[in-house]
Amino acid sequence: MMVNEKFPDETLVYFPAVKGPTGKSGSFVNYPDVTLNATYFGSDASDEKVERILRIKNDMMVDEDFYIRCIYGVEGVHYYLDKNDLIVTINEMRTNDIANQEGMGSVFAIRPNTLEFAKRINPKAVLDLYNIAFKNNIIYKKVALTATDVNTFYEEKGADIAKIYLEFYFNAITGKIDVDSEWDNYIKQLNDAGLQRVLAEYERLVAR
Repeated sequence: MMVNEKFPDETLVYFPAVKGPTGKSGSFVNYPDVTLNATYFGSDASDEKVERILRIKNDMMVDEDFYIRCIYGVEGVHYYLDKNDLIVTINEMRTNDIANQEGMGSVFAIRPNTLEFAKRINPKAVLDLYNIAFKNNIIYKKVALTATDVNTFYEEKGADIAKIYLEFYFNAITGKIDVDSEWDNYIKQLNDAGLQRVLAEYERLVAR
């Protein structure tokens, strides 16, 4: 919606996931969300704590009413249902102090991943996107290790690498370049900008 407001003369097109060179097709989320989310655990977290945390997150995802309580609060107190039965937060409740005091807006909660739930919180104008998105196959992401130390090479070269990546990405999805013919040159540009050195430093930091 924000994109349409900023570029009113442009048309935002959403389409099903395409097939990659290996024949796989899908997304790690099957609703129209372009953010990247992750859950992090400390290296000293016990198996019991990890299991308990994941159980809580799972409960939030499978219980729509529990999720709504964690995010929006109590109906009639913190939000109301409009004429289309969509959740609308009461204006007086739209402050960080109220959210913290009442225990709302918990980013710990995982959104229930069903089309029916999407209809409870989204206007009809965007539901076509969800209808397409929920037809995508789900590709589960692997466990990734993170490092607490600063990658100084990334701080130095990250902006240059990101610029090359984003330029190639947008040119590819808009059809301005042929991905197959430009791929080797793209990889060379990334490596020339310092990508391999950045990756090597991350591997060193994680291995410590």
